[in-house]
Amino acid sequence: MKRLGEFLRGERQARGISLQQIAADTRISMKMLQAIEEGDGEQLPAPVLIKGFLRAYAQRIGLDPEDVIVEYQDLIEEVGARHEAIEKFHQRLHPKSSKKKSLALFIALGLLAVLAIFWTHADFVHRQPETPTEVKSSLSLEVGQKATIADSASEPAEKQPSEEATKAAEEIDTEAEAKIFQPGVRKAPVELLPGPFVLRVEALERTWLHIIIDGSREREYLLQPGEQLTWMARSDLELLVGNAGGIRLFLNDNPLKLLGQSGEVVRLKLPDPSLIFENVLEGTDSGNRQ
Repeated sequence: MKRLGEFLRGERQARGISLQQIAADTRISMKMLQAIEEGDGEQLPAPVLIKGFLRAYAQRIGLDPEDVIVEYQDLIEEVGARHEAIEKFHQRLHPKSSKKKSLALFIALGLLAVLAIFWTHADFVHRQPETPTEVKSSLSLEVGQKATIADSASEPAEKQPSEEATKAAEEIDTEAEAKIFQPGVRKAPVELLPGPFVLRVEALERTWLHIIIDGSREREYLLQPGEQLTWMARSDLELLVGNAGGIRLFLNDNPLKLLGQSGEVVRLKLPDPSLIFENVLEGTDSGNRQ
């Protein structure tokens, strides 16, 4: 390529044409024109593009483009033949190097296969299910409790429970009742809530929200602070909220309780009586009784 570049530079200079003029007329960059004349292969693009540049260059300085392309093609073939000869020469000097490389590659692949089998086996052994001691203990306790209940049922009716057993039973009932009926939460049946349902959301913070309306219509939103949206459903609405503390919900214009803290992910299904304030439920109950 250097020989061709020197020839082109000489023809250009003999005609008194500057590289700037060629760059302006052919729109080939100065950097590329200099690489062509210097034969700098590292700066030159693919051979297909080089042929286009050479054709435009030759036309601009008054040379036959086809002669220049043929000369460039001969140079490429000459360089390719030279590289092939050098490769064959190296192979004759080091005939065993390629075999050694193949053997080393084969050994490496074999080691990788053995390691893969070892790790797969170790992972399988590690994941074998085990029966925890706590599960065994709970099963034994459950069986013992059932046996105790069966024995007590078979005893005569005349035998009265002791005061300690009665007191323990009352404490258990009180504790269970406290867990079920938490203060401030009323367990109202869903049918007490009027339908259809109109849900309105107000964004307090940047919040991602996914909603399913009546089990079929799906929507997804990225709400910005101050943004409001409203949906209507016949039966129910399912929500997945990415920032529980970043929104406020209103069901049929009634405000719902806060879903959680900022940054907390919450999934819920409406109508949910536990999210409705007590005075709203009481108003609903009184309206139903009328």
